[in-house]
Amino acid sequence: MMHPDHIDHIEVLLAETESTKEELNRVTVIALEEMELYVEKMLQLLLVLRQVKVLMDREKQVLEIVRSTLTNGRIFHSV
Repeated sequence: MMHPDHIDHIEVLLAETESTKEELNRVTVIALEEMELYVEKMLQLLLVLRQVKVLMDREKQVLEIVRSTLTNGRIFHSV
């Protein structure tokens, strides 16, 4: 049979383990919430970068039209 002091020590360790588990769960939830916010911001950034790419492609098209017009000495309408 176990000594009463050993039983008390085991109960203390079990209580500490349960407390540690609860703290770990709490911290994990916070970390997941932070990651969710991070992913949302990254998706917003990706959308902005896509818009920038579209604008840069349009600018490139306009510059090509201007270059072609200046090179050929004629004006034409194209979009």
